[in-house]
Order: sequence, then C-alpha cells, then structure tokens
Amino acid sequence: MQVEEIFDLFDVDTSGYDGQGLMSHSRLPVTCFLFSRTWSDREIRTVVATLNNLPLEYRHIREVEELLIGCEKNATHGASVSTPAYERYSQSALVTMIRFLDILAKSYKESFFQPTISKELVINCDPLVQLLKKTFKTKHVNPFETIKEDDYAFIMLQNNVSLILAQMDQLRKSPKKFICLNDNIDHSSSDAEMVKAVVRDLYESLFPTPSSFELAPEYRNRFSRVHELRAWQRHRNVLGVFLTACFLFLLAFTLVNLYRASCRREPTIISRL
Repeated sequence: MQVEEIFDLFDVDTSGYDGQGLMSHSRLPVTCFLFSRTWSDREIRTVVATLNNLPLEYRHIREVEELLIGCEKNATHGASVSTPAYERYSQSALVTMIRFLDILAKSYKESFFQPTISKELVINCDPLVQLLKKTFKTKHVNPFETIKEDDYAFIMLQNNVSLILAQMDQLRKSPKKFICLNDNIDHSSSDAEMVKAVVRDLYESLFPTPSSFELAPEYRNRFSRVHELRAWQRHRNVLGVFLTACFLFLLAFTLVNLYRASCRREPTIISRL
C-alpha cells in the first residue's frame, strides 16, 4: 500500500486545515489558501495501536509522538497553518515552540502552537513511513472476511430422517450466515426422497423467492459439470449449422426444379399456338 492510502485509512473524519502560503508575484506578496487532510490525536492513537502489540504502553505513544515532532521540526515550513478544532487532547504531547516570520513587522516572534499532523508531513516523515510500510506490506486484491465459528453450519446429510429434521429445525431456530450441506445420501434408499423433501422445505422456508438463475419447476438441469454443458452446446451448434445447410440445399434444389419444369412447358405452349 502507498503511504497516501495508509494515511487516508486512518483519517476517518477527513478533517483538514486551511493554510496560508505566500507567493511572490512582481513586487507584491500574494496570499494563497491551501487545504490538506490531517490526523487528530484520536487517529494517531489508532495508528499507534496498529503499529504495536496490545496492550499499549506509554512508551509506544511517546515514540510515535517524538517521531512526528522531530519530522515537524525538520520540515520546511512553506505555509503558516493552524490545527483544526478538537484535533488535540487537552494534555497532548504534540506541542512545540517554533519561530515564524511575521511578514508585516519583518521580525521574528516566539509562539507556542500544536503542530498540524498533515498528510504532507506524514508522507515526508521517513521513520514513520518505514514503520507504516512494515505493518502494511501487502494489500489483498480481493477483500475477504474470516467469519466466526458461530456464523456457519456444516451438516452431513444422511438417510436418517429424524436426525435431518432435527438439524433443519436447529437451522430455523438459529440462522447462520453460511450453511454447508454435504450430500451423503444413499439415493437408492427408500428414505432418500423424504430426506430431500425435508431439505427442500428448509430451502423454501429460508429463501421463498426463487432466484433469477433457477430453472422453472417443470425443468431439470441435465448436466452435472460445466464441460458437459459446453460439449452439448457445441454439438447443438454443429447440428444447427448442419440442419440450416440441409434446409438451404433443399430450398435451392426445389427452386431449380421448378425453374426447369417451367422451361419445359414453354415450348409446348408455343407449338400449340
């Protein structure tokens, strides 16, 4: 993952600041307004919790705070910015003293302020970037979720009707996100139809509306595997082409015979006249 993506991942409130930067145009200074996303103390604690093993210790928080303060001191301040409201705790350690240029008075003043942990600051903070990249090494192309054991049910279908009925009732009582029914039914047994009727009744209870991919009740799927379906489709296409060619041949043969017959009748009519 890129550092920009990691920053946005923790910046849940998408807060930011309006900064004032100075540009020189001719002889007059021009003030421009900038906007950048920032991390609050709450979001920084989330970062610390992600980078370290729980439970957190005070030294873990201080390490990250010192990294940010050190990067802020070494950064080149091209803009005068202020921390957004409610971004810092009342006893936040992210407070430092820096000098800033008072353009109107042309003099330096001392001012205490809370450094703004902006996106640009994090991106240019190499020690923190190394920690983030070490934690977020890879990003899965296809997101997935590992569900808990209580969220799924695995049932082996057998020929015991009473057992199957009890298991289906348990699923009715406690619905699951994922239901796996393994068909281990002896279909030659006399109880097989009853077992399948119980399972079908459960399906119709949980999913009363048929899916658009289901066949109509009077139809049955003839194929157990995809390659069988594709082989049948190829055979159907070949047969369709063959029947079309035969029809066109018969049609052409009929038209030719009709034309020849009409040509043979024309001399007879002329001779009679």
